[in-house]
Amino acid sequence: MVKLETVPDEHFQEDQPVDPSAEKLFPNDAAPAADEDDYATTDDDSSSSSNSDSDSDSDDDDEDSSTLEESIYERLVALKDMIPHKQRNQLVSAYNGVKNVIGGSLWFGGKTIFVLSTSALFVGVPLALAVGEEHQVVEMERMQSAQNPDQVGFDSAVVRWDAG
Repeated sequence: MVKLETVPDEHFQEDQPVDPSAEKLFPNDAAPAADEDDYATTDDDSSSSSNSDSDSDSDDDDEDSSTLEESIYERLVALKDMIPHKQRNQLVSAYNGVKNVIGGSLWFGGKTIFVLSTSALFVGVPLALAVGEEHQVVEMERMQSAQNPDQVGFDSAVVRWDAG
């Protein structure tokens, strides 16, 4: 039978010195220990010197899952820290300028198309009806002239009257 016994670490039992500058950074919170960065937490499997395929596959899976959990929005927010403020402002102003130009041209194009189409309807439809009626009148004249060759059409200056 195996008996488990907890062995306290002497290093963690001692009081850690507090950095006075940390109190300025964290006035309401507990100040971190001065040498906190010296200690890194690692898994026993990753610190072992075995180079088996299963260990390397599990490490790759851990890295892949951590990158898959990060959303596109989080990545874009992280890019904000990488691009300096001046360049971000230039990019935003360029984007807004292009957006305004495209939006203005689409607005102007839409208004222009509306004006042209309504003008074509108001002028074109009555004109097409008038041309159609004129065509009907010309056809009626041709039919009458074919039936009565003695009579001259409406557009002729000479009209024959039988006084007979």
